[in-house]
Amino acid sequence: MDGVGDTTDRVDCTGMFAALDPSVGQTMGILFTFGGIGLMVNGIIVYIVVLALAERRANREASERRPGADATRTPV
Repeated sequence: MDGVGDTTDRVDCTGMFAALDPSVGQTMGILFTFGGIGLMVNGIIVYIVVLALAERRANREASERRPGADATRTPV
């Protein structure tokens, strides 16, 4: 055959994880679960920090534009 449609060279991986010890599968599931939760929490924390820094910058700009603002005050 010319290789088209020939499945004799392919490896069947459908039962690969089923052949593992159940504890290995459970450990992998726990790692994927808590790793995913960790990534989500870190993403939320980064989002909150970016929002806080943007608000701080907006507050500084607003205080500089405000009439009667103390020009000698050093920004924190």
